[in-house]
Amino acid sequence: MLRIVTGPFHPVLDRAFVEDIRSCKADHPFAPLAVIVPSAALVEQLKQSLTQHEPRAFLNIHFLTFHQLALRLRDDGAVATEADFAEPLQLVDDFFFEQLVRQVVRRQLPGLEPLTRLPASPGTWKGLWATVRDLKDAVIDPTTALNALSEGVFEEDDRTWLRALFTLHAAIMEASRSLGIGSPDDLAATFWRDLSGASFLRGMQRLFYYGFYDLSQVQLSFFQSVIRAAPSTLYFPLQNSPAYFFARQFFERHLLPLADSHEDRSGKGDSTATSERVELSVTHMIGVEEELATVCREILTLVEVNGYRFDEIAVVARTLEPYQARLQSVFEQHLVPFTTTAGKPLSREPLIKTLLRLASLPLNDFDRSAMLDVVTSPFYRIRGTDSSTTGFRPDIWRSLVYTLGITKGEAEWRRLAESASSSILHDAAAARDEDDQTRGETGQAPQLTYLWELVSRLIQDCQALPAEGSIGTLTDAFVMLVQAHVPVAGLSDVSSRESPELSDLTKVGSLIRTVLDRLRELDPLGGDLSWREWVELFQRVLDETRIPIDEERHQGVQVLDAMTARGRTVRALFVLGMNEKLFPRYVREDPFLRDRQRVVLESTLGYKIDEKLAGHEEEVLLFELLSRSATNRLYLSYQRADEAGRVMAPSSFIAMAMRDPRFVATPEEAVPRRLTQRISEQPSIQDLLPAEELTLGCLLQGHDAGPVLEAMGRDQRLFEQGLATLKISERESPELGPFDGIIGAQASTSSATARRSFSPTALERYATCPFQYFADKVLRLEPVRRIQQDHLPPLTIGSLVHESLRLSYERLLLLKWPDGPLDEAGVQSTVHEAVLDRFAAHAASQGTGHALLWTLACEQVTELVAAAVASDQAEYLATGFRPVAFEAAAQGIVQLESDGPAVSLKIHGTLDRVDYRSEPPALRIVDYKFKQGNEISPVDRNLALSAVRGFRLQPPLYARMTLPSLPAATEVQLLFLAPQWKQQISRSTFEAGLWTGQTGAMIGQTLTTLIQGIANREFFILPDGYCDYCEFTGACRRHDAMAWWRSYRSPQARVLRKLRKQKVQDE
Repeated sequence: MLRIVTGPFHPVLDRAFVEDIRSCKADHPFAPLAVIVPSAALVEQLKQSLTQHEPRAFLNIHFLTFHQLALRLRDDGAVATEADFAEPLQLVDDFFFEQLVRQVVRRQLPGLEPLTRLPASPGTWKGLWATVRDLKDAVIDPTTALNALSEGVFEEDDRTWLRALFTLHAAIMEASRSLGIGSPDDLAATFWRDLSGASFLRGMQRLFYYGFYDLSQVQLSFFQSVIRAAPSTLYFPLQNSPAYFFARQFFERHLLPLADSHEDRSGKGDSTATSERVELSVTHMIGVEEELATVCREILTLVEVNGYRFDEIAVVARTLEPYQARLQSVFEQHLVPFTTTAGKPLSREPLIKTLLRLASLPLNDFDRSAMLDVVTSPFYRIRGTDSSTTGFRPDIWRSLVYTLGITKGEAEWRRLAESASSSILHDAAAARDEDDQTRGETGQAPQLTYLWELVSRLIQDCQALPAEGSIGTLTDAFVMLVQAHVPVAGLSDVSSRESPELSDLTKVGSLIRTVLDRLRELDPLGGDLSWREWVELFQRVLDETRIPIDEERHQGVQVLDAMTARGRTVRALFVLGMNEKLFPRYVREDPFLRDRQRVVLESTLGYKIDEKLAGHEEEVLLFELLSRSATNRLYLSYQRADEAGRVMAPSSFIAMAMRDPRFVATPEEAVPRRLTQRISEQPSIQDLLPAEELTLGCLLQGHDAGPVLEAMGRDQRLFEQGLATLKISERESPELGPFDGIIGAQASTSSATARRSFSPTALERYATCPFQYFADKVLRLEPVRRIQQDHLPPLTIGSLVHESLRLSYERLLLLKWPDGPLDEAGVQSTVHEAVLDRFAAHAASQGTGHALLWTLACEQVTELVAAAVASDQAEYLATGFRPVAFEAAAQGIVQLESDGPAVSLKIHGTLDRVDYRSEPPALRIVDYKFKQGNEISPVDRNLALSAVRGFRLQPPLYARMTLPSLPAATEVQLLFLAPQWKQQISRSTFEAGLWTGQTGAMIGQTLTTLIQGIANREFFILPDGYCDYCEFTGACRRHDAMAWWRSYRSPQARVLRKLRKQKVQDE
């Protein structure tokens, strides 16, 4: 017996529901009743409603979903003996069936040829299963459908594809029977028409169905079986409105013929709606976060000003997916309690990212970035090691690995264990700071040892993973790998110290275990997977898994998706995401089963299968049901643009609601993006802002933020100190201050220089930009290391050129070159062998990168070195110079003039090559320069002018350095090796005699200016074109408008800029 009551959910159906419960309980308080709802979330709403109106309703009443009712009947033994499933049905999820579809298609069964031509991607299996699920829910018999194809019921062009689709449907059904698996709807389908023997139904006085407006064919058949066995009442949302077309079509076609009685109360609902009009507000803003924040502020207003309770308010979106990442943080910032069915994506958890990196290590050949991400992760632990006794430093491991040139592969990682690695790191540290030979990487050898211990064990365990196998085998292997390297609380029995911080990790670990169990469930499908395929499956399940947001919450604002919210009633309802393609959602045809084919299945073959394009009518109904669930206030919000600034269109439903006579609409409100503008337009908003935003608002308006900070428990002194600092750094004054690099002078210029020895490169760096010098030489900041590319960087090629030249000359001198009988072929052969040896040594310690680019670089360096040797040979024979030293350490003193006592500037450096001539006596210092430009720069063309301007101080300072048992230098020569210049080998010379003339005096004055700046500790920024290539741009304030303006206008900067404009006369 079926009784149907129709009308709007509120206030008609919910009141009718309460009245019927009261009627059943009036004479028999313990009368057994069952309430069937579409979702468990609706149960709480119905319980609250009954609590308010009929507390006795909770005596002997059962709240069940369709699936829970089926499980209850199965437990009572109500499954028909004729059922297809002889064994108890194992319920599996959609992911299982997607993989089953994949396996069936991959086996290339006869008739499935069109499906095998589809892309083998997760999206394909997901889409095919969605179509097969529609066929199953419609209880379509594959044999009947295939016969219809043979009889020409479908269009000829569709037959080949449909035959493959129906064959797949049949194969999935057969595989499900053989495996004993099914979906929740399959469980309902196991019940036949006669359920009169079900003890649970016999014991019920009445069943009540609430919250439904559509049923699949499986659910409808189950519903018919139940109502024949027990008296039932269905509360169905229906009114005389176009918005209910979707529901009316289903009602008249499938439900009305089943009804023994029908009570239409829609007229009563209309009159009630007319008398109780609802306030409608429409708001638009920019971005998801501001949309949530606007809703929270309005909720607080309703509670604090209008006397609402939090549980009388609901926030609904068509889907909560766009809001999941920020929902919890925004609501907690505004101190709004809430309950929700949403969850946070599990894949965004740091622990999950570490596990995915771990699983992918064998696939990317132990890539440097992935390996370092794993071993430096805070979750990484190895049994049997005690990091506390090694003083391990994960913060410097990345730097060590980059310096050693490790990119991927076990062979390259073995460099960590090679004895030469420590010397390579020492040389690299010395190259980074040639001014301070005591500064270096200390304690690196233990770090290399410990890192190699971790990496080697990890590589060994990863190599032990099976290359392929069953899903269960690969899953168990991964669990063993995780237990050995990333122990996860809640995943296994590995002991871990309990602490408050572990609670969230334990929850994550429990979800990981659930994910792995879902993978193991796929084992009965059979077939072997490669490790790569298993990792892809693992990642897919992780992407689909959500972390429930604080399951312990039971009171507060209800945050739900639209499908879960149907049937609920609240005083105030906020509907988020009222944008086109969000609500209404984007509706499109099923690409595998078109609507014209669905029409044939329904109209010709008599199956209930919905057309996909009819989904828009369901969207209209869903919005109608939502809008009617608000008894006092309805808020609609949409984004006029997203966070990236992309314009978004408002939903057509907004205009529909504005025209609805049930609502009293207020003018649409635009929420400004700027906080100051929001406060100025609505000052009362300050009472609703989170503490951080309120503090910022006070500051931007020039108000005292101290009371807010005190209420927050923040350090007010620290805040005031920060404000004072900000005031100084943002002042409008041309004078440089302590936050512009003027950090206080030392005792005197002479004492400062007496204690220091400078390299020419360091002084050039100060002349270029004092802040560069400060960051490198004073703060000793490590520049951010860029990811190594396949090609060799210019610095590396330049280093190889230097080393190859040195080795070539050392070997040539042993052969009596250039005076001996060595012919050109012998010279070329010696040079070629020297270059190959240097490249081999570099490859052994730091790798080669891309093989082809490595070979090209070797050929380029060989050509350059050979050209340089040939040029030097001709020059030697013409001038009488001969090389006498290579990579020689030298030092010297330069006397500088000052206002006080004379200043002695100590200098030091490493000379690439020293040439000597006995008659007439002369000493020449040669410095190699590898260049990649197209032509020589003005700085390198005129060394005297460049020295006066501070750009190229190396030549004049080298000229003042001395070597044991050798006379003073008479000239300094820069030897340019430039593959892109017209002349690959070029030279520029600085005569040492220039020191005795006007040019020398100007150079001395330039050095005095630089030394005084260093001694006065004036390290201001000096922006120019070189800033784009600076290693310390991340720490520089050149993008701060006031800092840039002060540095440009300051007298200190004018002094350096004046140096750059000096000119010299030919001497």
